[in-house]
Amino acid sequence: FKGSQEPMWFMEKLMGTATSYPYASIEAFNLMALLGGNWASVSGEMLGLTYGAWGTIFIVLSCGGSIWLYIKSKKDRGSLALCLALMLSAIFAFGQYMHERYVFPVLMLIIIAFLHYGDRRLIVSYVMFTCGLLLNALAAFVITDHVDWRTGGYEFITIVGSLLTIVSVVYLASVCVDVLMGRVRHPAFAAKEKRTAPVLAAAASMPCFSKKDRLYCIGLTVIYGIIALLNL
Repeated sequence: FKGSQEPMWFMEKLMGTATSYPYASIEAFNLMALLGGNWASVSGEMLGLTYGAWGTIFIVLSCGGSIWLYIKSKKDRGSLALCLALMLSAIFAFGQYMHERYVFPVLMLIIIAFLHYGDRRLIVSYVMFTCGLLLNALAAFVITDHVDWRTGGYEFITIVGSLLTIVSVVYLASVCVDVLMGRVRHPAFAAKEKRTAPVLAAAASMPCFSKKDRLYCIGLTVIYGIIALLNL
C-alpha cells in the first residue's frame, strides 16, 4: 500500500486516523459522556482542564496501573489477558476519542481470564460489560437514524449507560487486584475440582490440534477467504 508515499506514511496515517474525530466522546457511554462530553470538542474545558488533557491523564494512569499489576502478578497464563482487559476497559471508560465498539475485545479477554482462574466474579464482570455494551451499541445505532432523539430520554440513557461503564471498570479493577495479588478467589467449579482434576491433567498432556483439526481450520479459512474476497 505504500506506493510512492513517504517512509513514515503509515505512522502519519495512523495518527491522522486517531485524531480525525476531535471529540471527547463519540456516542461512547463513559466518563466524558457523563460529564457532557458526547460530541463535545476535546478542547472544551472540564474542571479546569480540557477534555483532551483529562483523557490523556486517565489513559496514562490506566496503562500504568495495568502494567504495574501485571509486574506484581505471577505472570501466569491468565494474568496478561486480565491486565489487558482492565487496561482497555479503563481507557474506554476514562479516555477521549472513544467509540462504543472499543469494548468488544474486553469481553473476549475476560472470558480467557475466567477459563484460567475460574473466579466467578469474572463472569459477573463479563455480564456487566455485556449489558453496558449492548445498551451503548443499540443507542448509537438508533441515534444515527433519529438525531432528533438526542434530548430528553436519550440523555437519561447516556447517564445510565455511562454510570454502568464506570461501575463495571471499578468492579473489574477490584477483581483484578484480588486475583493477581493472590488474595481470596471465588472459584466457580470448587465442588467439581477433585473430580475433574484427573480429566484436566489428561487433557493437558494431549496435543492441542490433531491432523484432522488442522485440515478443518485450513478448509474453513479457504472457504471464508473465497466468500469474503469475492466481489469485494
